[in-house]
Amino acid sequence: MNEAFVSAITPPTPLTKPAYWFIFNGRNLLVHVTEKQATVPQLHTPAELELTVIREQYMGYCTDPENGFHTMIADVATTETAVPPDMAFLDLRRLFGTMDDKMVWLAGRAVQLAEWNRTSQFCGHCGVPTVVQTHERAKKCPQCNRTIYPRLSPAIIVLIEKVNEDGPNELLLARSHRHPPGRYSVLAGFVQPGETLETAVAREIMEEV
Repeated sequence: MNEAFVSAITPPTPLTKPAYWFIFNGRNLLVHVTEKQATVPQLHTPAELELTVIREQYMGYCTDPENGFHTMIADVATTETAVPPDMAFLDLRRLFGTMDDKMVWLAGRAVQLAEWNRTSQFCGHCGVPTVVQTHERAKKCPQCNRTIYPRLSPAIIVLIEKVNEDGPNELLLARSHRHPPGRYSVLAGFVQPGETLETAVAREIMEEV
């Protein structure tokens, strides 16, 4: 992002203007859709779309002096699929190339925080409901005092190029069984416990070649 984005737990000032709402049904994001473009809705509240929110959190704000804005994250029930005809819940992968890069970056951040909020409602150790903290992005178990932060999962992505002296260079691509036909990607994978980034790259290459 060209503009500075500030992560925050609560708005620094009251929200008097519509904010960008990243509204999720599962991991699918609600967007306005045209033939070639998708945009994140700007709202005072999701109630404007007759949506019932089951969880919400403030994500942060953009400090651009002329076009600053606030961002919110919300979850709706997975059974709630009725949206206006010009809107749809879409997987983030489908939004690449159709949405502003700044919004893609924010959507990637939002989907991770929404997942954390969704899966940390209860303490994983004792099962007691967790309590949202007001001084940091965390939840705390009031019984065993454990703190649950948003999970980070280190991963690598690497482009392998074969240099051919007598012809065009070639790229090594892979295809996951989860991908639709015809979709390939460069090599990527999560870093396993005890690995460095370099050894993760070496392992991913070994597994594919």
